[in-house]
Amino acid sequence: MPQLAPLSIGPVVTPDSTVQLDLEPVGTKDGLTTYTGSLTDASGGGGGGPLLMMVAGTTSNKALALQPTLTMSISRPSKTSRISKVRIKLAVPVAALDVNGISTNVKSHENSADITYLFSEKSTDGERAEVDALFAATIGTSSFQEVIRKLKSMY
Repeated sequence: MPQLAPLSIGPVVTPDSTVQLDLEPVGTKDGLTTYTGSLTDASGGGGGGPLLMMVAGTTSNKALALQPTLTMSISRPSKTSRISKVRIKLAVPVAALDVNGISTNVKSHENSADITYLFSEKSTDGERAEVDALFAATIGTSSFQEVIRKLKSMY
């Protein structure tokens, strides 16, 4: 079993910014592992650092409600199901802007990704690694980025 430890994801370059997600483990309860942390400006422009939130290209102090969260859970095969289920969810809150366009410590909305892997009890580590690698490569293709980022349907 992997040890609960801090996670750093990034820096990740997006069309609008370069960000880094730093997460600290909160704990594990009933099979659900939770992390919270901060999303920082990693562009090297001097705006980064802990407790900063990217909002509309600017950074601001973050309230607890604006902390990104990552949760992970695993369900093992049972008498009624021969499937292992691994679920990973990343939620990134976005701060509301005041009348001057400056971010506040109030959450406006949240964007998230929720991924579920389903594996047969007969699957091997290599087979699971193959599905994971293929999935990561698939969502990185330009066709899928049009769907994910620009919400355009395929035709």
